[in-house]
This record gives sequence, C-alpha cells and structure tokens, in this order.
Amino acid sequence: PWDSNAEHGPQNHLKHLEKLIQYVECSVQEGAKLLCGGQRLERPGYYFEPTILADVPDGSFAAYLATPSANARGTAIVVIQEIFGINADMRQTCDDFASQGFVAICPDLYWRQEPNVELTDKTEAEWKKALALYTAFDVDKGVADLDATIQAARKAPGVRGGVGTVGYCLGGLLAFLTAVRTNADAAVSYYGVGI
Repeated sequence: PWDSNAEHGPQNHLKHLEKLIQYVECSVQEGAKLLCGGQRLERPGYYFEPTILADVPDGSFAAYLATPSANARGTAIVVIQEIFGINADMRQTCDDFASQGFVAICPDLYWRQEPNVELTDKTEAEWKKALALYTAFDVDKGVADLDATIQAARKAPGVRGGVGTVGYCLGGLLAFLTAVRTNADAAVSYYGVGI
C-alpha cells in the first residue's frame, strides 16, 4: 500500500512487497496451492515473482510463467510439455507466446514422480529417463492438473479473456484431452502420442 505521508522511495516498495508475500502466505494457509512465484525475485530492488495460486486436491506443483511486457491480449495459453519436462525449449515457447501478448504457463506435469524435470533429447541417458517418466505418467491426473492450471490461468493478473492449451508429444495427447475433458477455450495438439 502507498504511504502518502512518506516521500516516494524504497520504504514504500518494500512495504508493498511484504504485503504481497503476506497475501500469498495467508492464501496458502487457507488451502490454496501455490503453483509458482510468491516470493521476492533474486535481483536488486523490490521485485515480486509472477504468482499463480490454485487448488489441487493431492498436492501442489510448479509452473513456468511468462507474461507479456507489451501489447497484452488479455488471454492465456497453457503450454503442455513434451516427455522432457519443462526444459529450455518449453520455456522458450512460453517466452515466444508472451512476446506476442499472451500470458503463457507451462505446468510441471511430472511433479508426482519427480519435480522439476528438465531433460533434452541430446543423450541416450536423457531419452531413457524421459521414456521411463512417460511410461509411468498418469494421464488422468495430468489432465486434472491441466484443468487446475486452466482455472488458475483464468484468475491470473492480466487475463480477461479465453484460456487455450497447446501441447507437443505427450503434451499433444494432453491438449487433445483438455479439449474434451476441460473448459479450455481452444486446444492445439502437435504430434500427440497415443491418440
């Protein structure tokens, strides 16, 4: 909150940051699940990470969030990972959508097996691990996590319109399933497996 009795300066920014952190902590205590953010960014100044809170019955998971710096459309895209987790390709895809005015969020769908998986397709060991994670992946729970992400995206700052999904590989299958099992406004599937 702005303190009009004080000169403009860091003391007001710090109070605002502290209030945001307090809000997130209170929300989590009341049962909300923190999908991402909720804390101070590790950089000079008083910056707060973009934050998504959602309710997920059996736990919580992280997500990569990219927001537009200009020309915001007021819509969001849930980017659904390949079998390699939220790797540099998925983060770049989110960043590219954000540069076109979309809020883009890529949830960690392997969080029940191993949180924060980040693999490439460059080594045999990474392929083996990715295929093992894919084989053990619970598709129905993944769709439920995507539904929670869609609902959280609808409440995200700057989102006033539709929320769609786009998925690649495993994500292609899941994007197809969000079209028939969720209230996503649009769904695009690229090379979806197992359809």
